Amino acid sequence: MTKNNDKIFIGAVTDFGMNGNVSFVNDVELLLYNRNSEDISTLKKFGSGILFYTYWDYPDSFRTNFLSFDKKNPRLLEQQIYSWDENGNGKLVKQRSIDLLKDGFPKIPKRRLAEFSNSKNFQLRIKNENGTASFYLKDFIDKSEIFIGFTNNNIYDERWDDDEKYLFIITKPEQKQNKEELFIIDLDKKIIAKKFYGSGFNNLLVRGKLLFFDVLFNGINRIQVFDLEKLKDYDAIEFYGGCSLNTAIKGF
Repeated sequence: MTKNNDKIFIGAVTDFGMNGNVSFVNDVELLLYNRNSEDISTLKKFGSGILFYTYWDYPDSFRTNFLSFDKKNPRLLEQQIYSWDENGNGKLVKQRSIDLLKDGFPKIPKRRLAEFSNSKNFQLRIKNENGTASFYLKDFIDKSEIFIGFTNNNIYDERWDDDEKYLFIITKPEQKQNKEELFIIDLDKKIIAKKFYGSGFNNLLVRGKLLFFDVLFNGINRIQVFDLEKLKDYDAIEFYGGCSLNTAIKGF
């Protein structure tokens, strides 16, 4: 979603999965949805390949990374990275061939957990003991440290909103029968304001009083919109076949 909240980038495919030990994505397209006019435009048809993921490298720059096998040499991968502005104008910023025998298979960059808030006024300290991760919120302004909560899952992501009103923590279980968690921590009150249980919590975005986050609902990915002031659901964004904030393809 763009910073003005009026457009949404959508990655669409006809099929994806695993073929042996190699992933595949078929008929990849990048779409742009205009929330005001409700129009959907096709920005680019990438075709079929083995990997497609997206991310915001800057607030006004959305990137797509597409990998496919070279049509003539099966040991080579072709990588195309495009940068898109908020109006859907794109340019090719990187293109290269990857030799699988020399370079190995490329990996999606790992998330870097944000231990400190942007201003460095707050720090999230995590203490792991006997399979339990305890959350401690450190406030450097009033020189305090308070126990906030705990989880038996693995920490997947930590995000601070720009206004430093909230801290968001996503956790993932090691065992599939357990639920993922999304914590919303109120930094002023130093409490857990809301806790979600579910699956498909992969990305989140704060715009004003609204929190947008990925969730798996009835087996389909959608974007849930949550009102942070009223602490209740505001809306949901759904498309046929599913949609998500940043990453269109899951499970590679």
